[in-house]
Amino acid sequence: MKFLPAVLSASIAMTSPALYAGSSQDCMQIKQDRQRLKCYDANARSPEQAPVPRVSLRAQAEPALKALRKINGSTELGISMLDYSHLVLEQVSIIDEALRDMPDGELKDAIAKSREAYIDARTLWGDMFSMQYVSLFLEQDKAIYSKYNVDRQYLDTANSRQFAKTIDMNMSMILKPAWEVGKERLERAEKIANDKG
Repeated sequence: MKFLPAVLSASIAMTSPALYAGSSQDCMQIKQDRQRLKCYDANARSPEQAPVPRVSLRAQAEPALKALRKINGSTELGISMLDYSHLVLEQVSIIDEALRDMPDGELKDAIAKSREAYIDARTLWGDMFSMQYVSLFLEQDKAIYSKYNVDRQYLDTANSRQFAKTIDMNMSMILKPAWEVGKERLERAEKIANDKG
């Protein structure tokens, strides 16, 4: 009777597929057809998985940072409203894809805020063209331009004339503050990415 536990253990070992999980060479050493087949089956069900390479935070952020640098560069070199609009739409899809894969944290937040500023500038610029009158533009986009350091005295002056038109506004006075925030957040994101590697 004292040999019964040992016999049971050996029996379980011979029938447990998990214990067969080894190399194909190990399976070939098994003489009984049924056990050899179980060994091959176990290998097929539980292949050895190669370790997933760890992607650095910098590498995850790089596509978004590159896209933001491209937008920022366009604002410094000069670009038309139409080209800026297309560029932002094109690059935002790249930024959004990168942000989806990034963990929450200060780097992701800085990238998202830079993205937001460049998108806001696109909205403001487009609305200055589509809304003919300054008063309408200022009323419609107040929630956007109020987020940035737009010169309020300039806005009051631009709106002081009755039926003042947006085409007569100094666009850089409206757009530059948003672009400056976009650039500042981009530089912050670059610093965080470099520090964290």
